[in-house]
Amino acid sequence: PLDVEDLGVDMMSLSAHKMYGPKGVGILYIRSGVELSPQVLGGSQERGRRGGTENVAAAVGMAVAMARAVNGRDAAAARVQALRKELERRLEDRIGDQLVINTPSNAAPHILSTAFKPVEGSPLDGEMLLLNMDLEGISASAGSACSSGAITPSHVLLGLGLPEQTARASLRLSLGRSTTPEDIALTAERIVKIVQRMRQQRVG
Repeated sequence: PLDVEDLGVDMMSLSAHKMYGPKGVGILYIRSGVELSPQVLGGSQERGRRGGTENVAAAVGMAVAMARAVNGRDAAAARVQALRKELERRLEDRIGDQLVINTPSNAAPHILSTAFKPVEGSPLDGEMLLLNMDLEGISASAGSACSSGAITPSHVLLGLGLPEQTARASLRLSLGRSTTPEDIALTAERIVKIVQRMRQQRVG
C-alpha cells in the first residue's frame, strides 16, 4: 500500500494513464503546510492553485481506474511477473551467458531490464538494436520510461557498474494488462533473431 507518511514526501504526483486511466489527469498530494504559488491564474478552481474548468469526467475515470488497480493489484502483479520470468527464461536459454539481466528480485514485476555483452570485443549498437526492434514490431527503450527513444547508455546502469559497451546494448521491456503468453514467445524469438543477426554482421 502507498503511504505518504512512510515515504516522508512533501509532494507526490500520480498519473492516471499509468494505471490504465484517461490521459491528461492526475493527482497532486501536498503535505499540509507546504506553500505553492499557482502556475495557471484566472479563477478560484482547485482552491486557487490552478485556474480553469476541471475535467470532471477524467477525474471520475481516474477514480475508477485507481479502484480497479487497487482491487486487482496482487493478481495483476503475479500475472505480469510470471510473464516477465518466462521472457527471461526464453532469452537465457537462447542467448546464454552473453545475456545480462539487470532486473533485481525486488524490481517492479512488469519491467525487464536486460543487456547484451559484446562478442569478441564487438559491442552491439544500441541505436541499431532499438531500430531493429521497432522494425520487428517490438516496442522497447534503452532507458527508463522518461527517456524513451534515448540512445545514450543509462546512467543508472553505469552507476550499477555495467561496462559502457554493455550498457549501450541494454533494453527495457515493459509488460502490461494486454500482454499475453503468445506475445512473450514471439518477442523472445524476434529478440534472439535480431541479436544473432547483428552479431554476425559486427563480427563478420
